[in-house]
Amino acid sequence: MLKETVVLAADVGGSHITLALVVKGHVMDSVTIKAEPIKGMRAYLPLMEQMAKQLVENNSLSFLDLAGFGMALPMLVDSKKNTVLSCANNKYEDAVEIDFEQWAREKFGLQIRLEVDGNLGCMGEWNYGAGKGVQDLVYVILGTGYGSSVVLGGQPLRGRNFTAGILAGHMVVNPMGSKCICPGNGCVESETGTWALPGIARKTEGFHTSLLAKREKIDYAALFEDHALNDSVATKILERSIMYWGASLVNLIYAYNPQKIIMAGSVIKAGDYIIPRLDAYIKKQLWTIGEYPEICKAQHFDTAALLGCYSLVTTSDEYE
Repeated sequence: MLKETVVLAADVGGSHITLALVVKGHVMDSVTIKAEPIKGMRAYLPLMEQMAKQLVENNSLSFLDLAGFGMALPMLVDSKKNTVLSCANNKYEDAVEIDFEQWAREKFGLQIRLEVDGNLGCMGEWNYGAGKGVQDLVYVILGTGYGSSVVLGGQPLRGRNFTAGILAGHMVVNPMGSKCICPGNGCVESETGTWALPGIARKTEGFHTSLLAKREKIDYAALFEDHALNDSVATKILERSIMYWGASLVNLIYAYNPQKIIMAGSVIKAGDYIIPRLDAYIKKQLWTIGEYPEICKAQHFDTAALLGCYSLVTTSDEYE
């Protein structure tokens, strides 16, 4: 008999899919494959079935030993009905047509719970990481784009259309700014997202004589490296992003009054330059009563969503 509750977890991302066996606050074992979302979700379901079987066999378990199956998805999800509502940017667009509950029952004999990946990352940090013990927090992911999630009064924020707290990347920080992937212009994501950086860089004065102009790939890792080499263009772009990120955080603080802001994602993981600058920006701009919210790094950059899957399966009342 197992001493601990074990959950099957899946983190479906834009470039990789990870399946894992998770116990409370800990990933027992995991396996990851590369993914091309444009191929659709159905192309990867058989591979996920093989990955799951490999995991349980390698750990001398069976699917009967598992408490359930949690799945983190990069799309809008109805977490009550366990259905996908909407996909964007050619990411697994056929997922809206898939009956995930039937698939999980037939292939694994498990009940499945679906949730937005950012919400599950937030759940993982809230229960087992940087947000443990905090009743009011904002979780921000700076990666390819700008993701977010919110916990208020010790409850995950969802809203009537399951979008509350997760679309902060589309707050407008520059009304005359660049066209976003959403219908709007000047969203914090279109002004700072990694996907937007090449265009932003080319429009920056001095780009053609900068170190960035010599690079095949322009991302935040490149900006950090060239900033460290005193490249003025890289520094200018970083300062621009920090200004817009800072403005978005001020808006989030006014909206949700959090005790803590947890910063996650590949951009934050790549360098220690950003958080102190954001903290300084907020303290300069924010009109607040009492203490300023703490801004900190996430503790589980790569596994937060998997840990959140455990919470999703074992504490489902929070989602009812």
